[in-house]
Amino acid sequence: MSPEFGTITLTRQLNCEPDQLFGLLSSPEARSVWGTPSETAVFDILESDIRPGGHELARCGPSEHPEFLARTDFHIVEAPSRMICTETVFVEEAAISVSLVTLDVIGRDTACDLTMTAQIASLRGSDMVTGYNDGWGAALNKLVELSRQTTAAQ
Repeated sequence: MSPEFGTITLTRQLNCEPDQLFGLLSSPEARSVWGTPSETAVFDILESDIRPGGHELARCGPSEHPEFLARTDFHIVEAPSRMICTETVFVEEAAISVSLVTLDVIGRDTACDLTMTAQIASLRGSDMVTGYNDGWGAALNKLVELSRQTTAAQ
């Protein structure tokens, strides 16, 4: 199968300061909460070292059978404004997609804008591009909600 390529860009407005948002983006505990696109999915972080040259391993997918292993390699981590990483998704030992993900945070007084851009090379057809869009979209919605809860608790 020939690779399929896609680029998605998603933007969210959050009512928190950039430092707080970046904390949620870089905390393994927070990521395991907002990183799941639905209540029937899991995002279990197995290893996490979020810094330039660091990586993260996560098992994800449907709760009953989390078949995906995601390896994220962090290239640029500039708190609180930018994170750039590559993510390779595997099923068993086979890579099924590789993506370049950029997270940009722009502060606005006591709020901020988050833009996520993913450039995807799918080795499993266009379904992976759709899956990235749907999964990241739902996860970012959960991130917005988690940021609200965190801000309200302060």
